[in-house]
Amino acid sequence: MESSKAVPFGVTVSAESLEGAREFYTNMYPDYVSITEGVFGTIKYFSLIGQDGEVLVNVLQKQADNPIHGAIPMLKVASVAEWIAKIKAMGGTVVIPQMVCPCTQTDFAVMTDPQGNQMMFKEPKDHKGATHRPAP
Repeated sequence: MESSKAVPFGVTVSAESLEGAREFYTNMYPDYVSITEGVFGTIKYFSLIGQDGEVLVNVLQKQADNPIHGAIPMLKVASVAEWIAKIKAMGGTVVIPQMVCPCTQTDFAVMTDPQGNQMMFKEPKDHKGATHRPAP
């Protein structure tokens, strides 16, 4: 993957009911391979994982301290750190700083464009170069 490309590959959503969302998304993605679930900070979540080991959908519990509003695209990139610098240079902001994803163990960050639209940037599942962490 070229480091300058951001390729859409999934979605992250917030839901009032994780149980209702689980029923909906397991029907939407009947060929998912596994479900990862847990707590991210204070936010309960589950993720449906596809045959290639990548996330099909992340579903986060809607609550006051959840910074994800609605549904946001996930973009696969070779370097999250590189995209943090690009987005900041274009007037965007970092909502969730670069850290390791609990469902795939790869680096990700959530950022906004200058109008406040959120998007998640995530390195591929088998990416081995995730060692640099940019300054907050």
